[in-house]
Amino acid sequence: MAKKKAAEAVLTIPAGFGNVNVGDQIARLAVHFDRWQLSLSKADSLVGKRLIGTITAQAGNDNPEQEAIPGLESETTLDGSFDVKSFGFSKNGITTGLSFAIASIDLPKLCSFAKRAGSVTVEEVQDIPADVGDEE
Repeated sequence: MAKKKAAEAVLTIPAGFGNVNVGDQIARLAVHFDRWQLSLSKADSLVGKRLIGTITAQAGNDNPEQEAIPGLESETTLDGSFDVKSFGFSKNGITTGLSFAIASIDLPKLCSFAKRAGSVTVEEVQDIPADVGDEE
């Protein structure tokens, strides 16, 4: 009997989310990873790929002196596919943008990730289809 190919390891990385930019067909969420959380070789293996997984934003915000923002009292998750087209590297961290097709996500929910801390979980890595443009 032939052995089944083992499923790719699940990757969960703590992240800081930045702004959400919305275009005609694509919404892009800026993401920052600490250098010790994501190796350069792992980041390189994800660039130019479509990732299937979940993004999670922690409840509340990062400032304990600030009042809770309505709607952000609980953890927020969004499942889907997101494209990673490039990474930026500095001594402080690794940055990228997760590009989502607007037609396939809950856009108001994605917008609630802006300026929050959380994580990115990758369950599957695929090549980006050749017919996908660069509109952002």
